[in-house]
Amino acid sequence: MTVKNALIIGCGSLYGKDLSESLQNKSYNIYGISSTATPDLNVLTVDWNTCTIPDFEKFLRKLPCLDLIVFNQNSPALTDDYNKLSSVDIFEVWKRAKKWSQSHYVNCILPTHLLHTLVSTNKVSNHTCIAWMLSSSMFGKNQISPVDYVGQKYQNYIMMKTLAVNNPQIFIGINPGKIDVTNSVKKAKDLTDFLFNNKKEYSGKLFYQTDYGIVEYEPG
Repeated sequence: MTVKNALIIGCGSLYGKDLSESLQNKSYNIYGISSTATPDLNVLTVDWNTCTIPDFEKFLRKLPCLDLIVFNQNSPALTDDYNKLSSVDIFEVWKRAKKWSQSHYVNCILPTHLLHTLVSTNKVSNHTCIAWMLSSSMFGKNQISPVDYVGQKYQNYIMMKTLAVNNPQIFIGINPGKIDVTNSVKKAKDLTDFLFNNKKEYSGKLFYQTDYGIVEYEPG
């Protein structure tokens, strides 16, 4: 079996960790970026609360050409009480605004920084599959909170579709559905099989992961 190379951003816990292990079993060399140190993997450990693009450049430039990139990072900033205008001290508002800005950078701006660096240094080929872990909350009629999470996931979705129109690589969105300790390993294995067999016609599309397999999902 041909060995492939994968970069997983957000590989340190639960689904990201199980996905990394499942890809390893599928003969991938795994490289990761995570806030959690992972001794068994080649991982750059970062602090999502303070990181900036220079923190990643040296690591990115040492990577081999990648067959797969998965954006699985999450950096939430807001809680429900932030939406109650009289319940949060003004100094706490300023503090959270700074964290919100960093959260938006990590989830929405950082991916394009990473991709530009990887393409410019020939770490990405026209056959590289680039996947975003998304959420059904993007399209929920009554889903308005947490504001930062829902908004950032939707921006990731639009980013994925826009990149697919303008670039030759395979850009896909994955809505993994509800994940917990009881189904994380199985869902990671199912997604590994799907990503291993990615096709050009998948580019720009959103897929939903069910208990019975992965199906294309058209937001209504």
